[in-house]
Amino acid sequence: MDVLMGGRVAEEIIFGANHVTTGASSDLQQATNYARAMITQWGMSSKCGPMYHTERELEKLSPATREAIESEVKELLVAAEGNAKRILSQHKEELHKLAQGLLHHETLSRAEINDLLTGGEAKLAKTKAKGKLKVEAKVGEVKAG
Repeated sequence: MDVLMGGRVAEEIIFGANHVTTGASSDLQQATNYARAMITQWGMSSKCGPMYHTERELEKLSPATREAIESEVKELLVAAEGNAKRILSQHKEELHKLAQGLLHHETLSRAEINDLLTGGEAKLAKTKAKGKLKVEAKVGEVKAG
């Protein structure tokens, strides 16, 4: 769940709380589904205890029980968000480098991310240029064949 909260938290750190996009909605949905499953299906609830409820059973629970479940779900999500903030804040310099690289190049491979973080934009540009030459060479081979 920490990873799922990371995208939204990264946007908040980079662009500010007032400029977070809706791009993280799918991540939030997935994190919420995991948290709810932890509480209602996997027995990982400190307040409600070890239990399993189907979707139909959840609809029939008392308002107090549903409220307790949602409270624990929220606690898990807030904790995950806090973990993501702590981790990204500890690595703020790398986060900013990565954000700038993505803003300039839109997509980055694992190797390109490593180059960006270890050598900056100059090293990344060299890697991108090498990759472009390889692609162009392969395209030339196909055309010649």
